[in-house]
Amino acid sequence: MPENKYENPNEDDYKKFFDETPVALIRTDLKTGKFLMANRYAAQMLGYESVQDLKDNGCSVNFYPPEDRKKLISSLRRNGVVEGYEIQLQVPNKTLWVSARMRINCDGTCIEGSLIDITEKVELRTKQLKCLQEVGSKIDKKLAALAG
Repeated sequence: MPENKYENPNEDDYKKFFDETPVALIRTDLKTGKFLMANRYAAQMLGYESVQDLKDNGCSVNFYPPEDRKKLISSLRRNGVVEGYEIQLQVPNKTLWVSARMRINCDGTCIEGSLIDITEKVELRTKQLKCLQEVGSKIDKKLAALAG
């Protein structure tokens, strides 16, 4: 049986794996938030034409509200890693919700991790909550009328 060429990966294999993984992988400067590394999927998800465009202009990716970045960093310092951390981002031409799995790297200078776009999920959850509130309000009114 032939050996799988990926059993002993070389540097190019790792680069291809990083670039082509269908999850947004990022590394940002802890102090400034500047994007230092990202894969193509991250650039596309965040509204940029290329990784280089994201690195050159990525400081226009803003947490909403802005203090949420400080909360993320506090949580990372306290827990070492965050998983399923929901963040609202303002990116070029849209607002985006992401679920983050991140950590501060071993030398303490960068935040590294993955982002998954959950915008549709959050919008659906918001609509469901609104619907439940409306139904609850109608039930309350009916009960009040019956109690009379």
